[in-house]
Amino acid sequence: MPIAGLMAAFGAIALGIVLSFVLLMVIWLFAAHGNESTFQVAQSAGIAWLASQLVPVTIGDVTLGLLPWGFMAIPVVFLWKSTHWAMKSAVPEVPRDFWFVAAATSLAYASVATLVGLAASSDGLGVHVVGAFVHTLVLAVVVTCGVVIRYAPSADVVLDQLPDYVGKSFRPAVRMAFMLYVVGALLVVLSLILHWPEMTSVQHLMAPSGTDGIFLWLLSIGYLPTAAMWSTSYILGPGIHLGGGAVVSLTSATSGALPAFPLLSIVPTAVPLHPMFFLAIPIAVGAVLFLLLPRGHWQAQGTGILRPFLGLVRIQDLVILVVSLSVLGAMVFLGAAMSSGSLGVNLLKFVGPDPLETAQAAVKLCGIGAVGMMFVPRFILVILYIASGRHKEDDALVA
Repeated sequence: MPIAGLMAAFGAIALGIVLSFVLLMVIWLFAAHGNESTFQVAQSAGIAWLASQLVPVTIGDVTLGLLPWGFMAIPVVFLWKSTHWAMKSAVPEVPRDFWFVAAATSLAYASVATLVGLAASSDGLGVHVVGAFVHTLVLAVVVTCGVVIRYAPSADVVLDQLPDYVGKSFRPAVRMAFMLYVVGALLVVLSLILHWPEMTSVQHLMAPSGTDGIFLWLLSIGYLPTAAMWSTSYILGPGIHLGGGAVVSLTSATSGALPAFPLLSIVPTAVPLHPMFFLAIPIAVGAVLFLLLPRGHWQAQGTGILRPFLGLVRIQDLVILVVSLSVLGAMVFLGAAMSSGSLGVNLLKFVGPDPLETAQAAVKLCGIGAVGMMFVPRFILVILYIASGRHKEDDALVA
């Protein structure tokens, strides 16, 4: 099993670095203006491969941590396919074996990636060893665990070991976290349409030649997933930190010292007229989340006036809701962390959404929607139950 995981890690890394080298060679041949050697291009390919996994890159004295995670699809696909192959080759039978293959693949992947970072780093361009190991390990753990959960033979074996409320709460939470992200992406598309002239003006200013313009557009496309997460944080309330205390949110539109870049033209320059309309989106998502969660049979029952109200909430419902909101908050936190970081020094040391604030806002607003969807219909049924006089007969009004 460790051999399968090690081979899977090597395969994913080799494919990723080769593809990065080919792409950089194309850029070097068509758009380079220096005297870089092939060896330097190979070193840059290793750094570019690590950067595609959001490993902060150091250029001179400046660290770039806010990187385009649209390109992360390349290493993720290679690692996913390689881990899937490792699962088939290792032929695990019990849940522990599946997790062992995932752990072996993740550790091997992060270790080799760290060695790549050491070999590719130079005086002017490089990565920090700890950062390379931590970022690639987190990515590998997420991908390999996803393979374990999605891989047909392991899905049933692993999920059967989890408590019933955990397994049934996980998928609705993931879907609703993705729904928040989709809404953010749709707002980005709308903003792109509205600010297209400004974007093209910045594009022509930065890259007047056709070849440079193509590569700048590709870089902008790589940042689109990051922009979608920024938009998600915007509709959740915390907004986007733009350096030096500047924040763009539903209640503030303070511009920061951002560098010129086409995609930054869509950042709002004024607060919305009706910010509550935006906050209604995550509340509605929370309401849908509750409808997707497993709910046992509930009915208004009990004698007297107080007892029917005491049955509005069941411990099982609260546990399922807490688990699902925790999963949703964790996914939003991860997305915000991937979409923030350093763009330079001084005022640009941190740009993007604050991960903790964004996750807390998601849990709070979606929780309001879910709790409202739980309480309001049941409260109405209890009122009808009491008004009908059935509380005197201890009859039941089925929900």
